[in-house]
Amino acid sequence: MSFTSNALSATFQVPKLAKDGLHWITYKTRVTTAVGAKGLSRFLLGSARKPPVKNYKYDSAGVAKLDNGTVITEKQIDDYEAKVDKYAQKECPVTQQLYSTIHDETLIQIQDRSSAAAIWDTLTKMHEGKSEMMQVDIQ
Repeated sequence: MSFTSNALSATFQVPKLAKDGLHWITYKTRVTTAVGAKGLSRFLLGSARKPPVKNYKYDSAGVAKLDNGTVITEKQIDDYEAKVDKYAQKECPVTQQLYSTIHDETLIQIQDRSSAAAIWDTLTKMHEGKSEMMQVDIQ
């Protein structure tokens, strides 16, 4: 890894969110900026589209068929799996950005969410408004 890559990577490091959410406002700004710098904001905000699920099975003759009986070619399977992989390769870094910057107790509470956007939405609901109230108390 070059110096530039290391320096750039360091700029994406977001300090861990306090257990009490005290610095939510700055955490939120840092996370949205780091994710945006990677070009992945839509995965955080929920506008990324996950490829629709295609359930298929191979019959005894080795022919792949969708649940509705439609034959699906190996090329169609490969194309579908490539789309699923591409989506996951963009979704997972956003999820990792969030998981690596929250405390274990919070992670346990939200780990069942189905997407980075759902995790972000839950974190927002948990902490939005809390740090503003604490700021008023500090001033």
